[in-house]
Order: sequence, then C-alpha cells, then structure tokens
Amino acid sequence: MSEMPDILKRVLGFKSIVHKEGSLYIWGIPMYFEVMSTRAAQQKIMVDEFGREEASSIIYSMGKLTSYNALKTFNEKFGVAKTIPDKKKLLQYNTGQLDIIGAGKFEWSVMNFDKVHFVMRGNSAFAEVYKKSFGIQKHHVDFFIRGQVDAAVKYLTGKDVLAIETSCIAKGKKYCEFVIKERKKWDLKDPAIKKQLVRNIPETEKLILY
Repeated sequence: MSEMPDILKRVLGFKSIVHKEGSLYIWGIPMYFEVMSTRAAQQKIMVDEFGREEASSIIYSMGKLTSYNALKTFNEKFGVAKTIPDKKKLLQYNTGQLDIIGAGKFEWSVMNFDKVHFVMRGNSAFAEVYKKSFGIQKHHVDFFIRGQVDAAVKYLTGKDVLAIETSCIAKGKKYCEFVIKERKKWDLKDPAIKKQLVRNIPETEKLILY
C-alpha cells in the first residue's frame, strides 16, 4: 500500500474537508466530485467535434487555470511556501494535490531548476479510464494534467514552459510521463512535438492569477 502524501495528511489532520448544506469545501474552496468516465467522454466528444488541437488547447488551458490558481491560493494564503522554502520539496509537496483529487500518484524523476527541465511520471487515473472506456489510443490523452504541471513549473520558475506527454497509459504504456521545459527549448518543428502544441486561450489567461 502506497504512503499517504503529506498534503493529504495535512488536509485530514486539520479537518479541512467540510460538507455543509449540500456543498463540499477543502480549505474553504468549493469542490465537486465528478465521475472520471464522464470527463473522459467529454474529452472524446470535444476531440471528435472540434479536432485534437483545439480540444487539447482548451483542456490544457483549464488545467493551467486550475493548477496555478490553486497553488497561488494554497501556498500564499496558507503560508505553505514560507514553511517549505526549498523549491524541490515544495514542488513534491504540491504534487500531492493530484493524489487528493484522485488524478493518480506521480513522482518527479528530474527537477532541474537551473536548466528548467522537469520530468514527472506515474499512473494517470484519467488515462486508465480513457483506455478502459475507448480502448488503446494512437495519441496521448492527458491534456488536463499537462496543463496542471505546466502551471506548477511556471509558478515556481516564472518561465514560459510547455509540458509534453512522452508516455501514456492510454497508448498501452506502463506509466504516463510528462517532460516540462521552456517553450523556446522545444523543437517545435519535430512532428512528435507539433502534435501536442497548444495555443493560449485568451479568456482563460485572463482568469489566471499571475
């Protein structure tokens, strides 16, 4: 049995999960439980209707919005950044938020702040459900998590980064892997990278608390 992440211990220890009058809160933030297969179906419909590039751009941007604002609120409002000044430890700690929301268990195999080069791998619950629902895929499917880790690295480095999924359970691989580095350091002409390029969604960018 895997060990409970520190961030989840903190949530439970401080009784930070509250259910009141039909609403669920974690640290005062309204939350909503969602069936994973519904999100998988939603993404598939978006890809079929709007195309992979447009669908991935929208979902990636929502991952950025969710992650960046949550990190800013959590680390600054609750003082976590002050209690964990080491950026590597803070990134590891914050990654536990993926555990809390049921996204899967992930570990950082590379955290190079000087070169802005990061690699995270683990079991994406979304990719597992997507594969179970729609079979083995030809393309990577974790658009939302890519946006989340993009925001996590940007939050701690201040750099314009791009997250690329290099291994995906939905494609039949044993784990999902994400590589994050500065956008300008990717070979954007590489066909494998071009397939995962996303455009900025202006309306989403306005909502991110940079």
